Amino acid sequence: MATFKLNHMIFCDHVCETSGKVNMLGIFTTIWARQFPCQHPQFFIAISLSGQPNEHTFRLQFRDTSGNFILPPTPELKFRCPEFGEANVNVRIDGLRIQKPGFVAVEVFVDGEKLGEKDLIANQTS
Repeated sequence: MATFKLNHMIFCDHVCETSGKVNMLGIFTTIWARQFPCQHPQFFIAISLSGQPNEHTFRLQFRDTSGNFILPPTPELKFRCPEFGEANVNVRIDGLRIQKPGFVAVEVFVDGEKLGEKDLIANQTS
């Protein structure tokens, strides 16, 4: 089994990769809503992984503070980790529905194993 490292996971309004460089626009850690439940129409997650050079599978899961899934797990995506360096995996998320303020755990899986997670905060504006 490969040993992987989650180098970063960044939530943003848009991400693109050109010539090996990752460009992110509108980096955030909190989704603000006037009321709950709410739906965030679209955002991106920029993820950097390093590990064993080869082709691997990747997926995300989204859970609320109660541990319930709030989106179906993403389909398994294939990516290739280079011999030297990092693999960038950029994912677009559409229609994230959040029932109440709190934390949304975004979990990263590589080759079926949980690699790590990062919380996205859902907060209510006054």
